[in-house]
Amino acid sequence: LDLVNRSQISRNFGNKRDLGVKIANNAKYFDYYLGLFNGNGENATESNNKTMDCGGWFDVKPLANIDGYGDLKLGGGYYNGRTGTGVNHNNLGAFLDYGIGKYGFRAEWAGNDGYGSKGESARGWYVHNTYDLTDNFELVARYDQFDPNTDIKANKISEYTLGTNYYLTKNLKFQLNYTFVASQAGKDSNRFALLTQLAY
Repeated sequence: LDLVNRSQISRNFGNKRDLGVKIANNAKYFDYYLGLFNGNGENATESNNKTMDCGGWFDVKPLANIDGYGDLKLGGGYYNGRTGTGVNHNNLGAFLDYGIGKYGFRAEWAGNDGYGSKGESARGWYVHNTYDLTDNFELVARYDQFDPNTDIKANKISEYTLGTNYYLTKNLKFQLNYTFVASQAGKDSNRFALLTQLAY
């Protein structure tokens, strides 16, 4: 993870594990995955409805065979399901990912019709930048906006995050993040976060 916290659309729409089956492929010019899932979330072995959640993601890599112009991915996905309370939810998303040299850029938009217990329509998007100052030290900046209910005016939440990543080794990373949270419906806040990631 480039930052300690995932984006708001990731945290609210898709940051969970679920029982199911998935097929995936990572090819030179495209990637995809398709899956069927229980739909009840983590650690739920029984379904409380008769339907399965289904989802898929597809992206293309138009610069895969062209040298000197960086790496570009364009893609999107769809996810459909039904909660145990009878609320249908439809997620639609699109993204762009580009990297060249020491610089990386990512932008993503997602919408969910059927968000929450009452089935509201929610929307969100972010832009994310990284720059490698050295082989061990990286700077990160992200602007992130989320609207939990599009029927309500002035309730968006915007997060402005600056972060640094320091790689002590290839397997050990230290992260420091500062986030200013601007909430139209509540109080603004300042957040500091530290994280250590160890891969083995």
